[in-house]
Amino acid sequence: MVELLVAVSLIGILSALGISTFLGAQRYNRDQRRVRDLQTVKQALELYRSDNGSYPQTWDMTSENLGYGSKVYLEASAGAVPKDPASGRNYVYKILPDSGFVLCASKEGSASLGLPAQCTNSGLICAGSANDCD
Repeated sequence: MVELLVAVSLIGILSALGISTFLGAQRYNRDQRRVRDLQTVKQALELYRSDNGSYPQTWDMTSENLGYGSKVYLEASAGAVPKDPASGRNYVYKILPDSGFVLCASKEGSASLGLPAQCTNSGLICAGSANDCD
């Protein structure tokens, strides 16, 4: 009977370790996707700026196309505007006073994701027109 109790305890401990590792890997993968998504949007914003001379003053990433005139850089209705992989979260676009921009997403994990520290401060993942977050 003691052997059975020890075996069940070991299975429980190993299961708990496996589940926590699995959940950590999921958080890391969602954060990696956020980095890729922000880079995709950043490239579209740079194309927009090169064609129009400035970044858009406002842009609701949850519902609006990124476009100018008849040219569309990211189409929201076609699913081309990336959405955060976790429900209830959104990416944020803000124009900066120095004619630049910043894109941010909430970070779930604690890994550095290969980005400079200033790009992952305060639980955020950021990309922008400034070179320090490339």
